[in-house]
Amino acid sequence: MTGGDYFTLTFIPNESFLRNEGLYEISQLIQKFGKRKKMSEYLGFPTYSEYKGTRENGYWEDVTNLKTLILEKLLPLVEKLGYIPTEKYLKERGLRELRLLIEKFGGRNKISDYLGYPTYNQVKNEELKNNNRSAN
Repeated sequence: MTGGDYFTLTFIPNESFLRNEGLYEISQLIQKFGKRKKMSEYLGFPTYSEYKGTRENGYWEDVTNLKTLILEKLLPLVEKLGYIPTEKYLKERGLRELRLLIEKFGGRNKISDYLGYPTYNQVKNEELKNNNRSAN
């Protein structure tokens, strides 16, 4: 880019994009404003990560974010199945984000406690107990 060139973005650019384009001043401006996420909210444009469908640094460490994702993304599947799905189930269906979500929240048992649904293994163990009782 040269001095008179301009372009239109539909997202708030990340540091490496600005550096590659030689736009150090804009990078500094964003930092002074209070980071990209704050500027994104103020201007009504997504951050680059949001635009690309990835999560911001620190996103997975924020319990509020995790709980929101659990309710939006995992709960509908859990309600359909009646239990917390296994790693294998999620992997076979390419549900990487749900796998990561369960891991970051502390595992299936913690998700089970939070949502009030059993894990797949708990359901199968209960079925085994019931079958053994019926056989006796």
